Amino acid sequence: MTAIVEELLTKGLRPLFLACWPESGCLGHFTELISHNSFYGVEVAVSFSAAERGLGRRLAKEYPVFFPATASLLFHKLSNFDLVVVCPLSLNTLAKFALGIQDSFPSSVLASAASVGVPILLDDSNLPMREGSTNPHLIRMYLKHWDQVIGGRVHQFTAPDLSQILLRIQRNRRQLAAGTTANPLREVITRDDVIAAYNAMQPLLISRRAIITPLARDEAKDLGVTLQFQE
Repeated sequence: MTAIVEELLTKGLRPLFLACWPESGCLGHFTELISHNSFYGVEVAVSFSAAERGLGRRLAKEYPVFFPATASLLFHKLSNFDLVVVCPLSLNTLAKFALGIQDSFPSSVLASAASVGVPILLDDSNLPMREGSTNPHLIRMYLKHWDQVIGGRVHQFTAPDLSQILLRIQRNRRQLAAGTTANPLREVITRDDVIAAYNAMQPLLISRRAIITPLARDEAKDLGVTLQFQE
C-alpha cells in the first residue's frame, strides 16, 4: 500500500476552515462541522469581521488560527491542505470571489487556494432564498455569483450532506491514488479518467507521452479538471 493511500485510509482529510461573518449573523452548524470525524489537523482562517466578534479567540483554544495580520504565514503553507471549507460563507466574500476581487482576507485566501489547486467547499446555508424578503435584484445577483464559482474544484455543501461528500471525496481519492500507483504511465487518458479526477477533487496526473482522447479533453474543460503533466 502506498503512503498516500494509507494516509487517506487512516487520517482522513486535512482542511483549512475559512470562517467569515455572515450577513445574517448566524454561524449555523460551524461548531459541529469543524469537529467532523473525517477531518484531522484542522486549521482556521478567520475574517476581520469574525475576529472582531471574538470568533478567533474562541477557536484559538483548540485550533491554529490565522488572522489577516498573519496572512503571509497561511499563504506559505496553503498547498499543504487537502481542501478549504468555507463555513460560514458571507455574501460579500462570495461576490468578491466571483468577481476576482482580492481586497479582503477571505477573498485572498480563496483566490490563492484556487491558484494552487486546493479544492474548495462552499457552505450554501447563507444564500438568499428566491422567495425570501431580500431585494429580488440582490437575490438574482448573488445566485448569479454562486453559479459562476461552482464547478471544477469548487463544490457546494450543506451541513446534512457534508459527511457523504467527504466520504465520496476520500473514496474517490483512494481509487485515483491506487489507479495511478498501479499504472502511473498509462498511455491513453479517457473521459472516465477525467471524471474520476473530478469526483476526487484532484488534478489528473498524466505522462507527457500519454494520448488524451478528444472526449477526455472536452470533459476536462467542461468540469474544470486540471491536466497535470509529469515526465
